[in-house]
Amino acid sequence: MKIYKRPGAFTLVEILVVCGIASVFLATAVMLFTNFRRGFSRSEGTAILMQEGALFVARLRNDLNNAILVPVVAGNNESQLNSTPDHLSFSVYSSREAKALPVIYRYQPSESGGSLFRREGNDSERVLIKER
Repeated sequence: MKIYKRPGAFTLVEILVVCGIASVFLATAVMLFTNFRRGFSRSEGTAILMQEGALFVARLRNDLNNAILVPVVAGNNESQLNSTPDHLSFSVYSSREAKALPVIYRYQPSESGGSLFRREGNDSERVLIKER
């Protein structure tokens, strides 16, 4: 009886089966990576917004703690605290300039949420929360 010895190479069917299984694993890995990346980007944006919001609340709390009543001058009918739906202004004591300065918070609405700005005295307006 003759014993047939199989050569050490793989058959075409075996190679195709391995390629099919490898492509399924590769496609699954790519899909998992893209979903992870998409979720990470979303959570990163949320974390940035929460951090900016916390900084805004801390800044507003500090300004309200330092808010002062400015003496009313004859002919000046301005109230100590002015507010509208997109604007808040009051006076705070500035230790840097050793006097009362007006502080103005402004909200600029947009379709994606909006932006918050703060201006103190004659300084330029600074962005507290950017539109995303």
